[in-house]
Amino acid sequence: MIAMKLGIEVEKYYKACAILRKEPDMLHLVMNHIYGIFFAGIGLALGFTISYLFLMPCLVAAAILCFLDQKVMDAKVDDMRSQISGELPRFLDLLQTELQVGLPVEKAIYILCSRMKETLLAKEFMRALHEMQMGAGGWQEAMENIAQKYDVETLSEFVLNVTTAYRKGTSVAETVTRKADEIHKTHLLTVKERAGKVQNYIIVVMMIFYLVPTILFLLIPTLTQISGGLM
Repeated sequence: MIAMKLGIEVEKYYKACAILRKEPDMLHLVMNHIYGIFFAGIGLALGFTISYLFLMPCLVAAAILCFLDQKVMDAKVDDMRSQISGELPRFLDLLQTELQVGLPVEKAIYILCSRMKETLLAKEFMRALHEMQMGAGGWQEAMENIAQKYDVETLSEFVLNVTTAYRKGTSVAETVTRKADEIHKTHLLTVKERAGKVQNYIIVVMMIFYLVPTILFLLIPTLTQISGGLM
């Protein structure tokens, strides 16, 4: 396939389109890559034969054509996955409360989705329940499709545990309670890890925008004196 030969991650692209509910346009992506390669070739040719001033603009244009669309989509998808992961612990806390009073799991999920209708997780679950009502498969299959589409580890584990417990006839409420506790711990570790990465990023930025100018400010007079002494 041409797209794969050009280095396009086809499966990843289609998965991103599914999450973003965007119509895939592989032809547009392929043509952008071809144009990008063309600009890169022109830039290299002009850069080495006429002037290096042609090289950078052409390479920048090539990079934009080849990677910008996919990078923008990937950023949006990562944001949605993070949103799903962040909303899941609260959803499970409320779900286990509903299940403990004896509500069927599909009814409990429907009630929670109605209450949390502004969250992305609730919107996705509500769509799944509507698909179930329209006869497009059971609620378990609809939930599994959501987990497969987003590929968020904690969501996939929750769906797998709940659907397995339901099919085996074991307590769904106990399964949700146990899974909620596990996901809370996982979510806390993830938050701490992200906080550590942000802190490291801030340190790097401070070094670039504070320490480097300070060092240059201190060195310039010395370098000027040395340069003056050599002349």
